Amino acid sequence: MSSVKVLSSIPGRIRLEVPLFKTELSLGDSVAKALTLKTSFDKVTANPTTGSLLIYFSQDFSEEEVISITKKAILLQLEKRLGEMRCSKELVLRDRQSNPARLNPFKSFIEITNPYPKLRRKVAILSLANGIEDATPPLILGLAIDTITRGSASILASFGLKTAGARLFALGGFSISLWMLAALIEYLNDRAKAELANSVRHDLRLKLYNHIQSLDISDVESREISQWMAVLEGDINQVHHFIRHGMTPFFNVTTNVISVAGVFLIVSPAFAALQLLMLPPLIYASRALLHPIRLNFMRAYDDGVKMSSMMSGNIAGMSTISSFNSQQIESSRIQLASMQYTNSIQKAEQLEAIYVPTLRLIAGGGFITSILWGGLKVGAGQISAGALNTMALTQLRLLSAIARVGYGLDMYQKTANALTHVNDTLEIKPKILGGHLISDPTLIQGDICFNNVTFGYDPNYPVIKHLNLWMPPKKVIGIVGLTGAGKSTIIKLLMRFYDAQGGEITLDGTNIKDYPLQTLRESMAFVSQNVTLFSGTIFENIAYGRRDATYEDVVNAAKIAEAHDFIMSLPNQYETSFGFGGFSLSGGQRQRLAIARAILLDRPILLLDEATSSLDFETEASLQRSLRIATAGRTTIVVAHRLATIRNADMIYVLKNGSICECGTHTELLKLDQSYAGMWKIQTGEKMNADS
Repeated sequence: MSSVKVLSSIPGRIRLEVPLFKTELSLGDSVAKALTLKTSFDKVTANPTTGSLLIYFSQDFSEEEVISITKKAILLQLEKRLGEMRCSKELVLRDRQSNPARLNPFKSFIEITNPYPKLRRKVAILSLANGIEDATPPLILGLAIDTITRGSASILASFGLKTAGARLFALGGFSISLWMLAALIEYLNDRAKAELANSVRHDLRLKLYNHIQSLDISDVESREISQWMAVLEGDINQVHHFIRHGMTPFFNVTTNVISVAGVFLIVSPAFAALQLLMLPPLIYASRALLHPIRLNFMRAYDDGVKMSSMMSGNIAGMSTISSFNSQQIESSRIQLASMQYTNSIQKAEQLEAIYVPTLRLIAGGGFITSILWGGLKVGAGQISAGALNTMALTQLRLLSAIARVGYGLDMYQKTANALTHVNDTLEIKPKILGGHLISDPTLIQGDICFNNVTFGYDPNYPVIKHLNLWMPPKKVIGIVGLTGAGKSTIIKLLMRFYDAQGGEITLDGTNIKDYPLQTLRESMAFVSQNVTLFSGTIFENIAYGRRDATYEDVVNAAKIAEAHDFIMSLPNQYETSFGFGGFSLSGGQRQRLAIARAILLDRPILLLDEATSSLDFETEASLQRSLRIATAGRTTIVVAHRLATIRNADMIYVLKNGSICECGTHTELLKLDQSYAGMWKIQTGEKMNADS
């Protein structure tokens, strides 16, 4: 990786030049994401337009270490891509052998419609009936020609219809009845397909959503929200669209093949057998083209998801883009992503465009032989002109049906990819599983102990190193340290969002892995530094964890969280509604609602992760006084940058580079005059000693 060069460097920040990012558009984002998730770097941003990587890091890292870690991350991502390219064919083959439904929408159709066997059978029968009816006009036209040209020797005359008028009127009546029946069949077929498609979409949506809820937080956070939504919405809707519309061309081809075979067997079994020679080249062409078409559509899908993710992220961060005046840069990034997607989808569609003409060319050869053979037979008086017309028209309708297969093929490929993504998601299994210890969450005392705990989001880069700390029950514990020291990670490990690679964490003397996940998490109330408010009213958001809470319960919790006054100033007070995120409220207001929500739960353990970072000092001071009441009798863990937040804590732990470097009360740590005292002096503006 000698191509990685330093463009600029100051303490805590380095900008690297990686020319490879310009040619491999998504590589930069992959590397940045890997470094963010798997190291304790503060922030990593890639710019494919300039081919640069901007890294913010704590002073625990040297410049050489940052460069070395970055090079390893780039190599790992390149090796990952190379491995994916090498195994793509083997993967598809293995998938076909182990789970054919992942590649064949028809087999998947059978699998995902198993809950509705009667409705599925109804759709199949009506679709075939509709297709057979669609193949009958050549027969009607052939009978009409036969009636006109052969008179009393025609087929209809053999039914006792003596005059030409009677025969034609009978044929007209038959045609009208047939088309009325066809209209009824088409209506019933469309209604049945819509019912089946909507039922399958509903089932898949719930199955996928419930499965995603069961996954580890690490798996959920490893993908962009747009990637999850692409499966939950885009892929499921694709399956719905295929059931509604995509199967019709294939049913039409099937019924037209049946009608052609039937007509040819009636007219000339020998010639029908000759026409079977078309089948081997048709099958070979399909097998040779469908596999590369599908692979290219899968690549195009991935590029499309990346492009959509980039655009949705930019729209969400438009204020930041505007404030940095970086519209041109972002436009260039979107242009590159769009070009990559355009190139991949164009390649897939070019291959797809070859498919239908190839099939038509092969089938057209059969049509030409039919015309030549049939013309000779008519001239020799061996078959009627009506029979030849029926043969020719049925083959023409088959060619027309093959032409419409192009639309069905497009649906086929997209649905095959969609079902692959659905199955891939359903195959993700949670690695963090709960224990079987029977315990009442409300009876947990909150005695927490970390024993020699080691953890890294990437095991090769530990964030927590041999950590030992004790959090006494019913006490307030403060955790402070520089950015990237591992403060928030402690809470994530305690809630088992992640599991440590070494050591153990105990709760009331029992390993937290022995508790069922539901029991463990129901003993805790958590307020994240990134507040999540859901669409609905303020009342509903505060009562989110206690749906049976009364109005008085909610108001009391809001008062403790210093939220009641601002709520009462709103037009609809507690019934004020907002959209997801509650962005019409200020950051401090959102935090107070989140704190009220946690207080209302009244659980033995309260976790506050930078829960007051957006509050003004006056509101925070009032909140601290209120929280003394709320935290009484429960274990409270407060992660904070603002030391005033935890100055009254019973015990304060100072983290540095993933380990405890100091512990004690606020007064004791000031007397110690080390890291904590230095941070306190900086935040309060007290005069520093010369040796500090």
